[in-house]
Amino acid sequence: MSVAITVIIPMFNARAWIAAAIRSVLDQSLAEVEVLVVDDASTDDSRTIVSDIAASDARVRLVPADASAPRGVARARNRGLDLAAGCFVMFMDSDDTLHPGALAALVDSAQRDNAPASVGDFTLHHELGGLLERVPVRHDRITLREHLAGLFFITHAHAVRRDVLVRSGVRFREDLAVIEDTDVWLRLALAGVWWTRARDEQKEPALVGAYRLRLSSRSADLPTMLACTARVYRDAYAAARLAGATAADTDVSDERLATLLLKSAVGYATRRVLQGGPNALLEAEGMLASFINATPADTQRAAVTLDGPLLHHIARRAVLMTIAVSPDDPLERGCWVPSIIQWWSHLESTHLITSTHRRSAEARLVQGQPGFRAGDAIASAA
Repeated sequence: MSVAITVIIPMFNARAWIAAAIRSVLDQSLAEVEVLVVDDASTDDSRTIVSDIAASDARVRLVPADASAPRGVARARNRGLDLAAGCFVMFMDSDDTLHPGALAALVDSAQRDNAPASVGDFTLHHELGGLLERVPVRHDRITLREHLAGLFFITHAHAVRRDVLVRSGVRFREDLAVIEDTDVWLRLALAGVWWTRARDEQKEPALVGAYRLRLSSRSADLPTMLACTARVYRDAYAAARLAGATAADTDVSDERLATLLLKSAVGYATRRVLQGGPNALLEAEGMLASFINATPADTQRAAVTLDGPLLHHIARRAVLMTIAVSPDDPLERGCWVPSIIQWWSHLESTHLITSTHRRSAEARLVQGQPGFRAGDAIASAA
């Protein structure tokens, strides 16, 4: 059987999730799939679960660990890529799932548009499975310009032609603790790869991946997320300048990079405030201070973009991305608005935002603008 797409799933102690992840692939309408589950030295019974599934479906293959200790998802994904047989490749985490029809939409869309890759909408979910929001693709064609603007999509919202990926020489960087997937998409875009927007049989935007937010996930380590985000985008902007990206009407200025990273830094720090705890505000201040001290001049120039609407938007996104948020137990304004206001007051005291912008953002909070509760945020998701 020819393989239309290989789905590569790194696995480390994923007994609670791995069966659902694999089943979401096997139940796709596109049957010509290969599932490579690459073990990363699991110590629970994950391997037994996968072996049992593989015994009943030849499309599933367990790739044994190549070391006695975990080596990370980047190495596991690279190992899977070396073994993949599919015309297309997708990378998926062991605690995530696919929506029905996802693979067909991704493959058919790329083939229809003769595109090197495709990407579709995805949903964010609470750890227990509750829906937080649907995140849409907003471009029919995604190129380097969109990626350098900070476009984010979960790993398994993408499908890339395997021959394109292999010829590019782009692999997952094992020296990155997180967002190694964003780094791959940026470097592929630098190599000229572009993505088409996945659509279903009715030509409507396709819903592809379901992403589970968990307290124990790597993305919950906010200082590391901020450090790696800054590193990846600084590297990408430097590479784009060397490649002459400005000739392609792509802004790779220091000012644009500083604005992008400052928004990210304030977003991660706001999430730390929302996580709570006795040291939440102090640790958020430390995260932001360490980021600003690295490029103080660029940060101060970028700070003018932090107006009231943007601060409110960052806060709403932070609420959604904070693990405690659940549609079944919405965070009422009284629980977290004081923390947000205190945080904004700190930003004003450091001259990162103006008093006018702080008051504008606070007015949106107290006037009941959309996004104060998880349910509101879902309904108003842009």
